[in-house]
Amino acid sequence: RMRKSGLQAVMGKYRFDTYETMEPWQETVKQNAIAYTEAQMGSAAEHRWFFIGGASGAGKSHICTAICREFLHQGKEVRYMLWRDETVALKANVNDSALYEKAIRALKTAEVLYIDDFFKCGQVEGGTQKPTEADIKLAFELLNYRYNQPDTITIISSESTLAEIFSI
Repeated sequence: RMRKSGLQAVMGKYRFDTYETMEPWQETVKQNAIAYTEAQMGSAAEHRWFFIGGASGAGKSHICTAICREFLHQGKEVRYMLWRDETVALKANVNDSALYEKAIRALKTAEVLYIDDFFKCGQVEGGTQKPTEADIKLAFELLNYRYNQPDTITIISSESTLAEIFSI
């Protein structure tokens, strides 16, 4: 399961016990992540989504990988999706319906989907590139499907705030 998740290379070092809490907000993040993970062990968990936003280097990927690590130890199937890489591949196959459907279905139906760097689209002269219409459509297709599947767990890290994502 670890090898199939896409997180095998970092799983050993990105754990809750290695997440440094030098500042009070980091302790809050860690405790919320642990509480979220523990809540998912119950079959009737209500909050199947975990979102963390913040600047590059804040430890978002570390904490999300630690959550995924716990889910893998619980026997759950985890799928890692690096937003920029996977969306490029998906959009390249959008005109081949069989390839596109196979790739998007794997993301839609994963028991646990971890989307890393959501809406990170790269740099352009003068700042950060905004998500394209194709990015937005893809995000809606994927997230809306998962929203309507109560048994799926979705973990998202982003350099964007929730307010910025909602405005998009």
